[in-house]
Amino acid sequence: MVLKNILWKPAILSIAFFSLIACDNDFKEVGAGIVDSGNFEALLYDQVALSSTNKELEKVQTNRLSSYALGVYNDGAFGVTTADIVAQFALSQTNPSFGENPVLDSVVLNLPYFSSVEDETSENPKYVLDSVYGDQPFKLSVYQSGYALRDYDPSNDYDPQAYYSDDVDKIEQNIVGGPLVVKEDFRPSARRIVVQDLSGDEDASPKYQSPAIHFKLPKEFFKNLIFKKQGEAELSSHESFLDYFRGLYFKVESPQGQGSYSLLNFGSEDAGITMYYHNEEKGDDGKKVKRYHSFKLNAVNRMINLMHRSGGNMSFQNDRLYVKGGVGVLSYIDLFRDPEQLDSLRHAGWLINEANLKLYVDQKKLASGYEFPQRIFVYDYKNGRVLKDYTNSTDIKDNDILESRVTHLGKLSEDDDGNLFYKIRLTDYIDEVLNKGATNTRLGIVVSQNVNEDSFVNAVTQDGQVVRIPRSAVVARNGAVFFGEKGSSDKALK
Repeated sequence: MVLKNILWKPAILSIAFFSLIACDNDFKEVGAGIVDSGNFEALLYDQVALSSTNKELEKVQTNRLSSYALGVYNDGAFGVTTADIVAQFALSQTNPSFGENPVLDSVVLNLPYFSSVEDETSENPKYVLDSVYGDQPFKLSVYQSGYALRDYDPSNDYDPQAYYSDDVDKIEQNIVGGPLVVKEDFRPSARRIVVQDLSGDEDASPKYQSPAIHFKLPKEFFKNLIFKKQGEAELSSHESFLDYFRGLYFKVESPQGQGSYSLLNFGSEDAGITMYYHNEEKGDDGKKVKRYHSFKLNAVNRMINLMHRSGGNMSFQNDRLYVKGGVGVLSYIDLFRDPEQLDSLRHAGWLINEANLKLYVDQKKLASGYEFPQRIFVYDYKNGRVLKDYTNSTDIKDNDILESRVTHLGKLSEDDDGNLFYKIRLTDYIDEVLNKGATNTRLGIVVSQNVNEDSFVNAVTQDGQVVRIPRSAVVARNGAVFFGEKGSSDKALK
């Protein structure tokens, strides 16, 4: 493990690159070098001790997320990931009144994808699905869940309740009845959704919503669940209803490990279950007319992503470093492993000009055409929090997460020779450690779906260690393999 390209001067320390090694669960310490430069009259120093390792994740916390995944993703060396969802729905209005003799016409589930419009000026605009990967079908079954989800944990001093990716047994053992719906060959569609008209006017212009998982649910089930409970305690309050109807379980099956993988926008105002019904009323002329209505159950963020990963052929050798989102793999790095050396550096009083961590992707470890993650996240692994460089970021773009915080968390880039790499700026962190007495901490590396999300959740490694990871890593689907210190001189992790 070599620390390269570090320029020193009595008042200036310019740290250009760290070279790191990916190793198995046993640490390996090596030296690091400082390259001489005539411009700065730099001294040669080559004894900085560093180490790194990989950690596979057994399970991750999957509630209270900003989005939820559904489907199947075949990730080559990382294996096949399946993602199921347990979701609850809330009354749009408590104590609803459906009038006299309501007739339920249809019940429609609508769970929007993240999408954008290709041509907003068109009368029939085409949509692009932003977070759907793969186009193969899979089997999707919808069940009634009888498992009560909680917001707070009474066994843990009423801290926020944590549910995990492997909680499938809790759900499977509490399924109520048989499947409500089975879609043998389900696959995402970019078609816009036509909204049912309630005016009764046959000439009314159609209304549309963005693409979504959109299909009918059984009328008789919701007639008994909702309409026959009009005026009763089950519909009297939100909490009473959430305890009465404990949600739906969306179960994915794909024996061949093929399918598609989608992130769903449960935060959309269009997400939920809509029941369309009518009453027969007397019109002004005394004749009976049909009045059409709807009642909606809104999606609420009381849900779990159940995830399972199987197969793959990862090889944790000492020349590669792996990262994979979801129930995947993280890596961590220890800088300044020699305490005496760190103490010496702190007493030198050097000014830090710039410090970067540069990681080159081993593109041959994954299949040709593999879609590598656009962003990775480097954080304080020991304490489960962001680094000073993240806090001090000024290039934040709330509406463009791909281009946000790129100075600190550089996105996937390509050099002139076609080599892919990530460049992570750690200037503030190194300055804090060397000049301001901050504790030298372990640095974690994960894939990130959204670098603007700075909260953390629990995860458990395969050796039983409880760790903290960025929440944005939970629904990130893909991964990357980085060169270690045995890579070619121009691709070694730096």
